[in-house]
Amino acid sequence: MAERVNCIVKGESHLYSDCRCITQIGTSTRRYTREQAHDKVKISPGSLYVERGGSRANLVAVTRGTLKYVRTAPNDTTADNLLNLPSC
Repeated sequence: MAERVNCIVKGESHLYSDCRCITQIGTSTRRYTREQAHDKVKISPGSLYVERGGSRANLVAVTRGTLKYVRTAPNDTTADNLLNLPSC
């Protein structure tokens, strides 16, 4: 079953200004490190998503160099759905 992401922890804002700064994401049942979230959506696409303003965007796994993280798949909004979530 897919889990809705409710909050994020921006732990590396001093290094990155995009989704790479997110070190944890939270759902209603647990928190995932960015690596755990990456692995989860890599194995099971659509298993984590963000819903804002009636629009749903699945998280996708991204690797840049050795850094594994997640971001939202492109959708009908220009706002960054994941980065705009409140802090956990």
